[in-house]
Amino acid sequence: MKLKKEVRLILTMLFWGSIYLLVKSQKLDVAKTPYIMNAIYIFFIGHIAYEGIYRKNKIDSKRKEVKSRHLNELKSNLSNFTPKIATGKLPSGLTKFIPIIKKWGVDNKILREDLYENSENNELLILKSIESKRDVLEEWINENPEEQNTIKAINLTLKSYDDLGLWTWKSK
Repeated sequence: MKLKKEVRLILTMLFWGSIYLLVKSQKLDVAKTPYIMNAIYIFFIGHIAYEGIYRKNKIDSKRKEVKSRHLNELKSNLSNFTPKIATGKLPSGLTKFIPIIKKWGVDNKILREDLYENSENNELLILKSIESKRDVLEEWINENPEEQNTIKAINLTLKSYDDLGLWTWKSK
């Protein structure tokens, strides 16, 4: 894709450079040849409008469509990305956080970004509640290195808390 853009840019520069040299060599003047000069101006402005408005919007809408389709495919396979948590290994004080960890411990960047973008304040307040037990969670992680899936889910949940800046929210 990058190479394609570079080739388009080079061809555009060559085209407008040759038009410029043609105009200079012919000593075209608006007063002497108004139709030719106006046609060149209109074509140049039209080209800028096409590239800057129409084509950009077309590319953006195609990008959104592809992202939406990919996101829907990922959501249909959400069970593949939902963390497997060893509930029996967690201390009793942390079991109430299992739904939070399952929701925010998703191991897929695109699904996490979608979760970040579409979260409501009440969901974020629930995630903020993990703040009171952060030390206990980090201690449990250090004491149980064999529970890799649970550790990964907890770390992703804590990362969500940090990424969303919930530590800046004041507690009620």
